[in-house]
Amino acid sequence: MTPQLKFTLKILLMLTSCLILVIGIVMPQYSEEYMASLRDKFARVKMIDEPKIILVGGSNVAFGFDSELLENEMEMPVVNFGLHANLSQSFVSDLIKKQLNPGDIVVLAPEYYDYLDEKCDYVIAWLAIENDMPLFTAAAFSGHLGGMLDAFPTYFHRAMKRFLKNDMSVDNELARRLFNERGDYNAMRPHRIVEVGETNSFASDFLSDFLRDYWNELDDLVLKEGAVLYMSCPPIVGESLMVDLDDLQTELEDKLNFPVISTLTDYVYPLDNFYDTGFHLNDYGRMVRTEQLVKDLKNISNYDIIIE
Repeated sequence: MTPQLKFTLKILLMLTSCLILVIGIVMPQYSEEYMASLRDKFARVKMIDEPKIILVGGSNVAFGFDSELLENEMEMPVVNFGLHANLSQSFVSDLIKKQLNPGDIVVLAPEYYDYLDEKCDYVIAWLAIENDMPLFTAAAFSGHLGGMLDAFPTYFHRAMKRFLKNDMSVDNELARRLFNERGDYNAMRPHRIVEVGETNSFASDFLSDFLRDYWNELDDLVLKEGAVLYMSCPPIVGESLMVDLDDLQTELEDKLNFPVISTLTDYVYPLDNFYDTGFHLNDYGRMVRTEQLVKDLKNISNYDIIIE
């Protein structure tokens, strides 16, 4: 072995050791926090081979459904794949594209229909993924590798600071352990703590061209997998309603190539049904919303065909 080859092997060994240190020790600094629950949700999607219901959206979905109730009513396993709106509508949906099976039902429930700047916050995505290789691979091979690489230095700087400080503190109200096996944020929240005037107002009065095209393309892909795609809606604070929901309903039904199964006015709730924002329901609110989604799904004319 030549001296030059020995030197090259030493460099490769050093780089490999550094990579193992980074991936195995430094990177998983956020594994017990809220965003890390995406790893469990993704694992559940991959694990279930039989027809299932996948709920997709931001935190309105994470806080907004009782998946066990939905599962019992629909007699299908459920995965709550909602987490954070800043992951973007497309990033979350892209993760499940390769995990679909014939007979699956994908229900979209976005916070808004008019995300004009439809970009994922990839730093937040790194907090969710970290060194989970199956999840990283799914993100990378669905068109998000460039964004992930661009955001890595910012994420890694944060992770390294946390590592050096040995800071593993977790927000006890937003921790990974508070999600149940189906992916619901399951901490008890019996009351409303958000005040009037502090809620997110549902001002989505049009459908952005980007999301119209993206969702219609997603529908084509879902259908090719033998699954179906449906559009629902977020919970809407009645006291903060700023748009004509009938007009929005008509626009969605006209521009989307797949069924809008929910009537938006059915998802307008009083403020007392919410928890800490205008998108997060409390215990009573999520039960009411889940029961409404069950009605919507059972009203689909071809429902019996889907679950055969």
